[in-house]
Amino acid sequence: MSGQDAKPGQWPWQVSLREDGQHVCGGSPIAEDWVLAAAHRFDQKQPLSAYVVLLGSLSSYPQAGEPQELQAVAQFIMHPQYSAESNRGDIALVQLASPVTFSDLILPELQLPLLDAQTCDAYYHENSDMPIELPIILEDMLCAGFKSGQKDACGGDSGGPLVCNLDGVWTQAGIVSWGSDCGLPKRPGVYINVSMYTTWVASTIQSSDLDMENSSPRLAGLFVPTVLLVLGLLGDTLASLGLA
Repeated sequence: MSGQDAKPGQWPWQVSLREDGQHVCGGSPIAEDWVLAAAHRFDQKQPLSAYVVLLGSLSSYPQAGEPQELQAVAQFIMHPQYSAESNRGDIALVQLASPVTFSDLILPELQLPLLDAQTCDAYYHENSDMPIELPIILEDMLCAGFKSGQKDACGGDSGGPLVCNLDGVWTQAGIVSWGSDCGLPKRPGVYINVSMYTTWVASTIQSSDLDMENSSPRLAGLFVPTVLLVLGLLGDTLASLGLA
């Protein structure tokens, strides 16, 4: 909401997850055959064949001839502690049926400031029935936005990445999880803090790769130590800012 149109290749880490041809949420590629997304947008009653992932496109519904790549889904893995009631653990891994080739349009938009959890929690308690002693912003969440609202993630953005520029490297800090409508005052967007789930992401990918028969070496194997290092640095940065 209130952002600017992106240019081809400007945000190559944004993908669209589609159910029966319709965009349901965003995601971000973190390895050749893995996408990081939000857990709350997946219907476990649906067969895997109902889902595909669109990569390399600026639009959720690209026109014929526009850059795009569609990939079938091999499996969804939701975090075991995901709670639909509190949105805790709102993170999922999506394994693609076959690896993608990274390019200028596909890589592992709006500019918003990060908010500390205490301020964000106080905002959400205003005009809320939730007792002040019960936190709304949980320990695995980040907030981003302005006190006045106006700029925010909105409908269809769930699962998409919140990225931070750390010394010139764009690093995923969060996953769009929830909010109160779009761009309202004192209702910033809420994101899952990716750095808190580094171990789960890495171990899940490792376990899945080991289980695959006749698998050849892929980027996923290189991804594990890299993501541990990068997200460890991110966690240190957020902590120094009082956001973790």
